[in-house]
Amino acid sequence: MSTRRCFLAIITLVMLALLSAADSADNLTPKNEAEIRKSNQPTPVIDTTNQKSIADREAKIRELEAKIDKDLLLIQKRPRTRFVAHKMEPRFGNYVAQCLRKILQVSASSYPVEANGIYGRVQLTMFILAGGRVEKIEVNKSSGKKVLDETAVRFINLAAPFDQFPDDVLKDTDVLAVTRTFTFTTADDKKFSSDAPL
Repeated sequence: MSTRRCFLAIITLVMLALLSAADSADNLTPKNEAEIRKSNQPTPVIDTTNQKSIADREAKIRELEAKIDKDLLLIQKRPRTRFVAHKMEPRFGNYVAQCLRKILQVSASSYPVEANGIYGRVQLTMFILAGGRVEKIEVNKSSGKKVLDETAVRFINLAAPFDQFPDDVLKDTDVLAVTRTFTFTTADDKKFSSDAPL
């Protein structure tokens, strides 16, 4: 083979190689170039701790919502208690006045001998149920004399049960908690009295 033919054969091979390389380059679409660039970049690390904390927060929210629902249900089941002291709506005032009159009537007819000649003041809260029964009596401020505290509690228990709640009280009240201060004196005509005007 002559030198010229060898040279032409080499040139032809180089040209074919260049043409083949050009064809491959033409097949690279922008999409393929983007994929190639993407494959050359490091794989991004997904932060699973953030996803976990979001899931934890969502679980905690669901837990708190369930607790709130449970607490609301318990509150709805509780008796509706009204606390009344001196200033109150007339609908409560009329009922409380009737109860106090009954307590004072009992005290006049069953005043204990052991309380004679002793004076003092005791503050009590009586919890009256809708039917008129006294559920419990709490001594808020003792007179300092056991006999007087016990006598005041005894008068309330003897006067009970009271009348049933009137309809206007019954509509939003299951228990009426009435706080009163009762006074014991040494006067013969008024040994036991309440701080509320009747």
